[in-house]
Amino acid sequence: MKRMLKKTMAAALALLMLLSCFAAMQVFAADSFQTKLSGVNPIYAHLYPNGAPKLQDEGSSSGGPKQAPAKASRQRFTSVKAVGEYVRGRMKAREKDAPFTLVVSARNVNARTQGEFNAYAQARVMEIMEEALKHTGNGKEGDYLRFVYGYWEMSAGLAYNFMRAEYEFETDLSFGYYTTAAQENEADAALTALYPTFSLQGKSDYEKLETIYAYLCDNVRYDTEHIETPDYLPQYTAHAALINHVAVCQGYATLFYRMALDNGLDARVIGGSAGGEGHAWNIAKLGSLYYNLDSTWDTGLPAHVFFLQSEKSFADHARDPE
Repeated sequence: MKRMLKKTMAAALALLMLLSCFAAMQVFAADSFQTKLSGVNPIYAHLYPNGAPKLQDEGSSSGGPKQAPAKASRQRFTSVKAVGEYVRGRMKAREKDAPFTLVVSARNVNARTQGEFNAYAQARVMEIMEEALKHTGNGKEGDYLRFVYGYWEMSAGLAYNFMRAEYEFETDLSFGYYTTAAQENEADAALTALYPTFSLQGKSDYEKLETIYAYLCDNVRYDTEHIETPDYLPQYTAHAALINHVAVCQGYATLFYRMALDNGLDARVIGGSAGGEGHAWNIAKLGSLYYNLDSTWDTGLPAHVFFLQSEKSFADHARDPE
């Protein structure tokens, strides 16, 4: 009897140790998947006719050989909203990589083939990006971020964790930006010095919008030098408009967006076409309504004819589908 009891206890102990090993190893199901995907920002799709270029490691500040940047630690999340907030923070800091694990319910995963997983991964990234780039009222987020990256790439895996009874979507997401963290810091400092000269305190929202708009029209000129070189990326940035005083429409529009939101106003950047060409402009809220503004087109004109106009007055501007 004692011998049988010892055997039973030994078997139970062995089973417990085996289960502990499984837990430590985080044993996954055999139907796990891996993929690598990339995509371009639809705003700048015309710059990448062959798809997203491969992201390269930045060179050292001394001009020496390229060095791989230190990898960020992987963050674990249980909702798309939380992942989006994390990715937004990484993008604001112009961090190249945003590694994360998203825990997903088995009932929300329908991937039994590699093709199905690729479609699942693409859909999850688009969902996360939409959360990361949503309009928050912060001038350094929302449309300011939406217009400052050109492309993304990801390595992703999906596996079922038996011990936790959940799927884990493990992803390395990376971005190709049009500005660096150092350039954004330079813009921050320039705006901090500039805003007091606007004397906005006590002014109405109309007067604030007018002051910011006039600054852009008077101090930024359209970048005609790089009309034939669309791959010259600084021309699309608020940094170029602010620091170099030269940019194309995306630079005008994102700088207006940044300045307006920094000063308590509500505005958006609108992408579309005007005059038969791709274009970007703004809408700004005044009272309960939004009005169109196009500082690019008003630059150099004796009067601001594209300031706070209705849709009817902007009939030659066509918005891209939402």
